[in-house]
Amino acid sequence: MRFHRLLCAVAALALVALPMTAGIKAMTLSELMDITADTLSVRILETSTHATEIDGERLVYTKLSVAGESMRTGEGVSQDVIFWGSHDVSDDFMLSEMPQLQDIRRGNEIVLFVGAESFEGMPIAHNLAYAYRVETIFGNEVVIGKGEGMAFETNVKLDDARNSVREIHIVLEAAKQAAKANK
Repeated sequence: MRFHRLLCAVAALALVALPMTAGIKAMTLSELMDITADTLSVRILETSTHATEIDGERLVYTKLSVAGESMRTGEGVSQDVIFWGSHDVSDDFMLSEMPQLQDIRRGNEIVLFVGAESFEGMPIAHNLAYAYRVETIFGNEVVIGKGEGMAFETNVKLDDARNSVREIHIVLEAAKQAAKANK
């Protein structure tokens, strides 16, 4: 019996000692913008949770009605954006890629990355770990950073974030045009 316990303990230690890879990929702002369709600076006007059935499976999503601007182009936006999952405990549909509830409250200003994919005509927010709350700090609008490996690692003024996004957008668009021309 002692041998069996010792063997289990050794197996558990060996498992813990194995190198593990993280489930969330670290991305710079440029890398994240390269795989998403737009970067929005918006105010959340409304949030609502909806359930749907796809291929016999019940799925829950949260819809954010937002208004603001595309940080890439400067154009105004007013649209609905969704993410899979819900903060409502009764839905029993929380996902690891959901934003923190404090980041998506009605009235909040956020910076949000949306993908080219859509559901029922609404763009799907890209991994909402990349939803950044905007706070007013000492009279400045500031994008709250989320630490190492995130697009905005540290707090940055919203105007500076907007300028960085536009500069990266120009570079990415030029690279896409050059790739098309070389084909």
